Amino acid sequence: MASVGDRIKKRRKELGLSQQDICGRVGLSKSFFSELESGKRNVSSSNLHSIGKELGVSLDWLMTGKEYQGKSMALEFPESLIEYSKKQKLTAKVSGLLMALQELAVSSKLSGSKKKVDFEKVDWKRVHGALKELLGT
Repeated sequence: MASVGDRIKKRRKELGLSQQDICGRVGLSKSFFSELESGKRNVSSSNLHSIGKELGVSLDWLMTGKEYQGKSMALEFPESLIEYSKKQKLTAKVSGLLMALQELAVSSKLSGSKKKVDFEKVDWKRVHGALKELLGT
């Protein structure tokens, strides 16, 4: 059965992130994080929450390997957004904002339409630029 560390490592690799990438964002040492992934260390709930936010996964999934069965708030990121986020070194929060902004734009444009959008073909650089303009950054 997979451990918390196994799930963290699996998701981190799916996103193409290094241990150092996560450590810098959540304020953990690389040695601690390495021991966490290998099952030699436990982590506090606040640090686990921070790791989950950076990896774009829920605490439920990190702890049990299963998602909460209620209404899910998790976003599924298309590979094109994951690649763009890696190149731009975006946090999971900013990546989530980009996805939400794109979904909002699409839903308002296609309101009432049965047409599906291929999020793999989205120009994430353009969406990122719009978000930065919107936030004034």
